[in-house]
Amino acid sequence: MGLSISVGLLGTPELRDDAEVLHRALGAEGVVWREPVAAPGGPAEVFSAGFPYSYLAGLRRVYVLHRLGEPVTGARGVSREQYEADLELVDDETVMFDSHLLCHADHAGYYVPAESAFEDPLFLPEEADVPGAGMVGSSGALLAELQGFAAAIGIRPAADGSLDPAESRRLEALPGDDPFEPEVFAWHQLFRACSGQPRHRPRHRLQVTVGSGRPGALVRRPGVPASRRPGVPASRRPGVPASRRPGVPASRLRLPGRAPRRR
Repeated sequence: MGLSISVGLLGTPELRDDAEVLHRALGAEGVVWREPVAAPGGPAEVFSAGFPYSYLAGLRRVYVLHRLGEPVTGARGVSREQYEADLELVDDETVMFDSHLLCHADHAGYYVPAESAFEDPLFLPEEADVPGAGMVGSSGALLAELQGFAAAIGIRPAADGSLDPAESRRLEALPGDDPFEPEVFAWHQLFRACSGQPRHRPRHRLQVTVGSGRPGALVRRPGVPASRRPGVPASRRPGVPASRRPGVPASRLRLPGRAPRRR
């Protein structure tokens, strides 16, 4: 099983109703953004990609190791016991509720390129009926997180954080026996979706599927039903304290919509 991501689909007539649900829910949280509408009769510019769920779990793992200042190793190069211990660190960091890579359902949802960028992921109320348990990320913030740990897995962005064509081709041709191949593959697909590289021009939501118009909303399909206003600390967010009550170890908490994390 795997996930798919796409950019540019929300602007098509078939998904206009989905786009309106998202627009209304974001507007209620003070986030101004609308999916660009595809030109009538013209083909929508769509980027799509996919990879196994285990690749996403591995990518989150190396992000957390780098974030904590731990040695960064590929999932293929560690024992099962060490891998499981590292995933407990991922759970611990996820419940800080500040990472756009970590705080997102695996099977559904959106990242949006809102001009009024939000620092932390949004947790929309259940009644908003937004896929992915209501978790919505910022594609710009996700891009910054990806750029921040790229070098730790052997990726060489330019000084401005972009990838030149030669480096992008190198990543596409990375040998299957490279110790970071799964993590690099997932990183590269998400980077392309978020950045709007000239070759791909993402224009809509990231759907695990991605959003549009400008480097756009990312969408994932099939959360945390807690009202989330931009700028409100996680510890004061309605609904969040219930999942972080004293006496409940962070390592035992899981966000909804997470797939099994086998290697």
